[in-house]
Amino acid sequence: MLQRFNTVAVRAVVVLVVSLSVLCAWLDLSSNLCLTPSNTIMYFQLHRLFLYSLVHGTVGHALFGLVVLLWLLPPLEKEWGSIRMIYMLLLGSAGNGLIYSLGSAITSLFFESSGFWSTCVTGSTCTVLMIAVLYAYTPSISKQLSVGSLRLPPTVVPLGVLLISFALPNSIIWLDLIGVCTALGMVQGILDPLQLSPSAAAAFERSPNLRWLVSSTGFVACPDKHLPVSKQDIQRTITVNPTAVLPASQRAPLQPQPGSLLEPTPLSTPVGASYVAASTSHTTTAVNPPTTS
Repeated sequence: MLQRFNTVAVRAVVVLVVSLSVLCAWLDLSSNLCLTPSNTIMYFQLHRLFLYSLVHGTVGHALFGLVVLLWLLPPLEKEWGSIRMIYMLLLGSAGNGLIYSLGSAITSLFFESSGFWSTCVTGSTCTVLMIAVLYAYTPSISKQLSVGSLRLPPTVVPLGVLLISFALPNSIIWLDLIGVCTALGMVQGILDPLQLSPSAAAAFERSPNLRWLVSSTGFVACPDKHLPVSKQDIQRTITVNPTAVLPASQRAPLQPQPGSLLEPTPLSTPVGASYVAASTSHTTTAVNPPTTS
């Protein structure tokens, strides 16, 4: 059971969230690490874009984010690789935080009473929502959820996280919605340039500066494929092979098509007759053996 959580990204998230939560409670650093658009943009305090998602207002807020991430990260890291998983977590925190900060700046220009500009935001809810959406739209790992005899699609995961986030303190619904929209943009292929390509992930893995990370326990090499899978890729796969997105145990056996090599020869047909029929339908050219002079 514990082996499931022994991956690089999972250990990093747990250690950072726990350590920063203890430091903030001990030294009262929340105001210096939370996402405040005015400080982030006006004073270029860019560290807030990466650290606000590791700081939480309450213990319940921190436990909620950790529980959801511990559920979603292990299968995603095995599917994407450790480098790409870490990149997606950083992108979810910094990218969504930057969009929120710029939106708050634009809002404050038209509405002087807007409180977003100076609001201190903490929590990983927007990043958790982004990961939940990507999990739901990754057909190789997402599964149906069962509640008694009722089967629910995996898309209820981000919806449930979004509904619970309404009750969390210091969590801004607009920032959470930005996380959902960012993930949907990746699923639809709109934000493909933001994804880490397999070649870029392989370059990071070969970097001497990250050799300590690659050699650590639980590191997962990046697979040679484009992830997260976009909707177009899923539809193209279903068109070519409808069973490709299903596990091997659920795939139907191949049925022989007329005229294919898998079609069995009727037992009533003599072997000689089938050979003659096959030879008459093709033109063969005899090849004489080479002569020596």
